[in-house]
Amino acid sequence: MRQKSEMRSYQNRIATALYESDEKIAVARPGGGKTVAALTAIQELLRDKHIRHALVIAPKRVARMVWPDEIALWAHTAGLSYQVLTGTPQQRSIGLAEAHAGVYDITIVGIDIVEWLVRPWSSCRRIRGCSTYWSSTKCRGCVTLPGCGRVGCCATPNAGAWSGA
Repeated sequence: MRQKSEMRSYQNRIATALYESDEKIAVARPGGGKTVAALTAIQELLRDKHIRHALVIAPKRVARMVWPDEIALWAHTAGLSYQVLTGTPQQRSIGLAEAHAGVYDITIVGIDIVEWLVRPWSSCRRIRGCSTYWSSTKCRGCVTLPGCGRVGCCATPNAGAWSGA
């Protein structure tokens, strides 16, 4: 299990920026530690009672595999309770009810069900993964969820997105 002290300085800066801002985007290379930075911010926001719950929206595979793996990998995030919202609409509704009841610290959803997810969330933080998908013309599920006052966005840039950078 990795310790918080093993985070790189830029990961700590990302976590601090997400913690301190109501809207922020963090861009880093694949494998650059965006997920642990976001989880650190979520853990601290929950600890300090700035939020009651976090909603993470990510590509389907990332939602189902990367976020749960990262939560378990780090000692300071391993205690976070989470659910990956999947299944039938009825099963997802039960999961949402549990989230609203405070059963989980984090609800993780794949982009594939965002269109279904149009219910208001109060006092949550959204962390979106892979912002390139959100700007895609095929993304019909890009909705603003009422009641989400804080938005943190972690993204991986497309190759060649910047010239000479």
